[in-house]
Amino acid sequence: MEPKYEFIDGDRYYVIDGGRYIGVTSVFNILPVHGLAQWQKKVGKAKAKQVLDDASARGTKIHKICERIALGEKTAEDYKNHMYCKAALWFERWLNDFVADVIGAEEMVYHKNMRVAGQLDFILRMKGDEIYTIGDIKTGKIKPIARMQTAAYRNLALDCTSIKPEQLLRRLIIPVTADQSKAIKIKEFPVADLDYDWKAYCGLANYWRWNKNIGRPK
Repeated sequence: MEPKYEFIDGDRYYVIDGGRYIGVTSVFNILPVHGLAQWQKKVGKAKAKQVLDDASARGTKIHKICERIALGEKTAEDYKNHMYCKAALWFERWLNDFVADVIGAEEMVYHKNMRVAGQLDFILRMKGDEIYTIGDIKTGKIKPIARMQTAAYRNLALDCTSIKPEQLLRRLIIPVTADQSKAIKIKEFPVADLDYDWKAYCGLANYWRWNKNIGRPK
């Protein structure tokens, strides 16, 4: 079942059990985007919107391809004539080489106290591991906020599933681009930084609420 959500003042809210939960990434809207204003001024608002919309659409399509391959619903062969065939082939090879099990894909996760929700890309068990890994696909530049984002997904998953903290420790960024023409380097964040990154995210989420004047999460 597709998650229910709505947009209010540009922020995504998921509707869960009749209540609104702010989207994990919407919290980051409070941060200034360095260089974005200058770039928009240079290329014009219409062009900037087109570029951003195209990037969003591309990211959505690549995420869906990876999800279907990970769940065994499709193979890279099914995408051989697709515009993102190289991305599909690379992801399938990476999956076969390094992943033992796909525990979940595009799972809705939420934190009842923080009132934050989102869809994490993957919970994986990597080959040689007994613990689980958060896998987050990025189709563009990996930004520093990815540390907070993956820590947030991990803690949301812990809050609404039976997974124990000691079972979900690793966090991987999986860069999947349209043509995969460059060497791909998987990014992993240190386990030692988990609590630090989660506290940073909670602080930002609280600041977002304070700025919106909508009160503390109940």
